[in-house]
Amino acid sequence: MKKYLIAILVVVVVVVGVASVYLLTQGPKRANELKVWTWAGYDLQTMGEYGIWDDFINAHPGLKVSVTNFPDEDSALARIAIGDRFDVSNFGGYRTHLLRYLEFGALEPLDLNLIPNFQDVHPYFKDLTEKVGRHDGKLYAVITDMGMTSIIYRRDLIQAAGLPEPDSWSVLWDPRYAEVGTAMYDAPSEIGAPIFDALFSIEDFKNPSDAQLAAWKEAVTKAFRQAKIIYDDQYELYDSLKSGEVAVATMWTELYAAGLEDGLDVVYLGLTPGHDYRQGEALFIWPYCMNVGQGAKERGTYELAHDYINAFLDPRLGKYLTDVYYYASTNTKAWQIADPERIHILGLDNPEALLSKGVFYNWEHPDPEIWDKYFEAWTEAKTAAGVG
Repeated sequence: MKKYLIAILVVVVVVVGVASVYLLTQGPKRANELKVWTWAGYDLQTMGEYGIWDDFINAHPGLKVSVTNFPDEDSALARIAIGDRFDVSNFGGYRTHLLRYLEFGALEPLDLNLIPNFQDVHPYFKDLTEKVGRHDGKLYAVITDMGMTSIIYRRDLIQAAGLPEPDSWSVLWDPRYAEVGTAMYDAPSEIGAPIFDALFSIEDFKNPSDAQLAAWKEAVTKAFRQAKIIYDDQYELYDSLKSGEVAVATMWTELYAAGLEDGLDVVYLGLTPGHDYRQGEALFIWPYCMNVGQGAKERGTYELAHDYINAFLDPRLGKYLTDVYYYASTNTKAWQIADPERIHILGLDNPEALLSKGVFYNWEHPDPEIWDKYFEAWTEAKTAAGVG
């Protein structure tokens, strides 16, 4: 029987305690509340182990930080569509979603002068920030961190079944692997592009032909139909990989690291030495952006939002990202103080090689009107597979 793992939207409110004041920036108006939209566990107060949150507290005594967690970008976009707004968001990084945010008038232009830690960002990500985030001469997104999404599999279970080790995203719908258990990640914005890449080329993803879109939909249908588990919560899915209920899944680097630490014989395609994708496919790297919400100036949160983003780019928070989640800040100073073993596992001891072999699918996402076709096809594929 297939299981459906449900992600929960959570709202957390934290009131910053009174402490000595050092304002990072001065502005004409200061609000007493900052609304932050982010991933679960991805906010300053949760990730404040190395003192970053304390610095933010001291700079803004009495500030109430309201944190709303979303399971994916599409859920956050749905809130934008009904008129909800944020001061700081982690969800406007994909090209598709960023353009939609702009259509809804949901963003304020950023001022890099208010984000001094950006000067230490790797040149690649500075250039990508300009490429992804600048529209009509104004910057609306700044890349703060990165991680990866790839196929992960239990090598021991694959070998025990006498199956070849996977080298393609097509393993998700390859019937040979049904016996060991494949899992399907119900997140089109995360794995829609790599599925297309396995069938055609990423260059066509932004503007597919009708035939290509139909073939993509059929592959998604097969993947859902074959899946032993359908999930949108990777942390719960990890338990199924660990137990051996499934042998193949799609995961972030954090869960790959957990598998290594738990002593599992796991391979993360494109990152585990000697295990690369077949020609024409690649590891998908997601550089994540932060945005400032429309109306922040009127609410008095514009400079507060920039202070928050600057704190997120603090090298100490980057160390936390790597040491705890196996993600990485785009601030190269963070790489110098993070756990060297984790930096090696992530390939950041040779960043140019890593960056050259991955696909940055934030930028590869199509225009919103094209993405709507993908999203509709994804929904239809689930229905056709009997999991609508």
